[in-house]
Amino acid sequence: KKKDDAAEKLKDHYQKNSGKIADHSGLIGTGKTEDIDSYLTYYPFYQNQFGLLQNFLFGRQGYASTKVAARGMIITTYDILKHEIQNENIFNVATGWQIAKEAQPQPPVRLVNRYENADRILKQEKIDLPGRHLLETIHYLTEAEIAPTSLSNIVKAYIKTPEDFHTTQPIISKALETLTEHKILLLSNGTYRITSDIEQRLLDEMNQYPVQIFKKKQQVISAFKNASFIKSLGKINDTNTLYDFYITSDNDDELTNPALKQLKIKVKSLYSYGDDRTADIEQIKTQYQNDKDVIWLAPDNSHFKEIDKLLDEIERIKYLEEKYIDPNADEGPIVRAFQAERSSKENRLKELVEQSLMQGNSIYLYNTSQLDKNNWQTTLNGLQRQVVQNVYSQRLPSQLSDAIAERIIKEANNQRLHTYFVGQCADFQFFDNQGNFVGVSLKPVDLILYKIRNTFVDGGTLEKEFEQPPTGYGFGTVISTIAALMRGGKIMAKYNGLEKFSWKDEGVSNIFSAAREFRKASFKAIARSLSSDQKNAVVTTLQELECEIHTGKKTDWNTNDFDLVNAVRELAKRFCDKVDDMKRSN
Repeated sequence: KKKDDAAEKLKDHYQKNSGKIADHSGLIGTGKTEDIDSYLTYYPFYQNQFGLLQNFLFGRQGYASTKVAARGMIITTYDILKHEIQNENIFNVATGWQIAKEAQPQPPVRLVNRYENADRILKQEKIDLPGRHLLETIHYLTEAEIAPTSLSNIVKAYIKTPEDFHTTQPIISKALETLTEHKILLLSNGTYRITSDIEQRLLDEMNQYPVQIFKKKQQVISAFKNASFIKSLGKINDTNTLYDFYITSDNDDELTNPALKQLKIKVKSLYSYGDDRTADIEQIKTQYQNDKDVIWLAPDNSHFKEIDKLLDEIERIKYLEEKYIDPNADEGPIVRAFQAERSSKENRLKELVEQSLMQGNSIYLYNTSQLDKNNWQTTLNGLQRQVVQNVYSQRLPSQLSDAIAERIIKEANNQRLHTYFVGQCADFQFFDNQGNFVGVSLKPVDLILYKIRNTFVDGGTLEKEFEQPPTGYGFGTVISTIAALMRGGKIMAKYNGLEKFSWKDEGVSNIFSAAREFRKASFKAIARSLSSDQKNAVVTTLQELECEIHTGKKTDWNTNDFDLVNAVRELAKRFCDKVDDMKRSN
C-alpha cells in the first residue's frame, strides 16, 4: 500500500499530466489509464501491463486463472520492483524491457545472441541506445501478442515517462532500421520481430542473390504500364471524338498499344537519369523541340533509391518463393510470411511510381510544366489536345454517324436529303433543299474524290487512309460522304463484280447497310459529267416528251447523269418500238 503523502503526490501528478499518461499507457491493442484510481492502484505500472505480463509468462491460453499463474505474476512483479524500479525517479513507470528482463531472467541462447549482436551493432553505428533493451522490449510485446510491435508501441513500451516519447522516437526508429538491415529484426506490415535462425538464413540467401538491372527496369516498365496515371492518358476526347495515344518508354517499351500510333507520349525511365535531372530535361527539350506529335514525361526521381531498394527486395523474395515451394518444409511458413511482405512492398512500389508520374515534368515543343497531384491531369489533357490539333491539321469540327449512309441511299424524297445534316458542320452540307448535290467544294468531298480520281479504291482502304493524319476521319464520315457522292451521281461503285452507276441500281443499298459490305466494295470518281446547261436541256426535253408517261420513270434536275442517259435510251427505244408497231400494223 502506498503512503498517504506519496499518494497525494501521485494524485497531483496525474491531475497535471492525465492526457500524457493516457497517451503513454495506450498501446495500440490495449486499454489506457484514464482515471486516477487506476493510476494510483497500479503505479509504478499501468493496468494494461499486467495483462501483457500475464500473456508473456503463460501465453493467452495458459494458466491465466490458476494459482500457479497468480503466484508467478506476484513473484515477477516483486522482482521488477526490487531489481528495476526501487531506485527509479518518482513518476517513472516500468518499461517493457524491465518487465521482460525479470520475467525471463534466462532467455534462450538464440535470444541472448541477438541481444549481444544488437548491442554490438548499435555501438558500432554510434547509436546511443542499448540494443539489448530494445530487443527485450520487442520480445515482451511479441510474446504478449496483444499489442503489435509497431514503432509507436515499441517507443511507448521502451520509455519510462511520457515526456521521453518525442526525443526517443527518432533514435529508436534509426536503431530499428539499422538492426533490420543487419537481419537482427524483420519488418513485416509495419511491425518488427526478432529473427529466428531459419529467418536469418533465408535473409542471408536473399541478400546474396544478385538482382540483375534489366529485371528491375522491366519491373519499372510494368509498374508504369499498370499505373492508373498512364491508363488515364491512353485516350482523350476532343470535339466529341475519342483519340488514342501511343504511350511508350524512352526505350520504346509499349505502355499502350492502340491501332493508330500517330499521337505519342514518351515516358523517361527512372533508370535512364544521369546525375543532373535538369540537364536531362534540357536535352529532351532541345532534341524534340520541333516534334509536334510527341509529349515527353520526366517522372520525379527523388524517391529512386527507395524504389530501387523495393525492386531488389521484391525480386529476392520471388527468388525464395521459387526455391522453397514445399509448404510443409521448415521454410514454408516463413516464405509465406515473406509473400505477404512482398505484397506490401509491391503496393508501396505502385504508390511511389504513381507519385513519381504525378509529380514529374511534361515537355512539349520546348515548353515544360511542373506537374503535381492537383494539376497533372488538366495540364496533360491540355497538351494532348494540342497534339491532336497539330497532328490532325485537316480534321473536321465533328464526325458523321455511319447510320446516315444507309438513310441517304434509301431516302425516296429528294427534298428530305438535306434534313439528315441539320445541325452538322458546314463541311457536311451536301444537298440543297431540293435535293440537288451542291457539295463538290466541301473538304471531305474534295479529298475523297481526289483519292479515287483515277482508279477504283475499296472502302476498307479509304477508311484506313482517311483515319490517318492529317484528316482523322471516322468511319461514319467516310461511308456517309461516299453515300452522298453516290446519291449525287459523282462516283460509281463496283460490288460483287458488277459496276454500279446509280444509287438506284440493285445492290447499292447493301453496300451502305453494313460496314463489311462497304469495305469490300470499290469506288471511283466519274471523270466527266453533264454541265448545268446540258443537264437542264436534257431534263427539259425529257419532260416535254412526257418521259415518265412512256417509261414509268420520273426524271428531274436531281436525276444523276447516268440515269438521265438511261432515260434517253429507254425513251428512244420506246419510240422506236412504237414506230415498228405502226409499220407492222400497216
